[in-house]
Amino acid sequence: MKREFFKYAVFAMIVMFSLSACEKETTNSASVIGKATISGTVIVRYDATKTGSDSTVFAQAGTKMYAKYSSKDLVTVAGSSTYADIIKETTIDGSGNYSFTVDANLLEVTVTIYSDDYRHTYYDGANNVSKVFSLPSTKVKVTKDVIRIKDLQLAIK
Repeated sequence: MKREFFKYAVFAMIVMFSLSACEKETTNSASVIGKATISGTVIVRYDATKTGSDSTVFAQAGTKMYAKYSSKDLVTVAGSSTYADIIKETTIDGSGNYSFTVDANLLEVTVTIYSDDYRHTYYDGANNVSKVFSLPSTKVKVTKDVIRIKDLQLAIK
């Protein structure tokens, strides 16, 4: 009888140890280990002479720009969960410059840059012409501690 009890006790302990070792692990832990910087200059190109000769100016100071990326790019193992987009905002300065600091890790993070529309009025030799310009959606890939310089050009909308 003691032998049977001992066998059942050993079997019960083995089952308990094996079940306790099967705890669910967290697989979507955040691995944000750094930042990346994206910066550059934004220009507007237009034909002020009606001859096909382009003129360029810096985009208007105060125009808002946005950097959008998915929080899914910041986890080591992405499951079937829904991940939110992260949006950073900045404005263009008086010299046409912009800069974003975004979260990053060792894997590539794809950042989409876009801006508010921009109205520019110029004299084309005969009239004052007012055009609306917008920034085509631009993608930039960054990793931890990277500085990307990306000059951008607004296009006629």
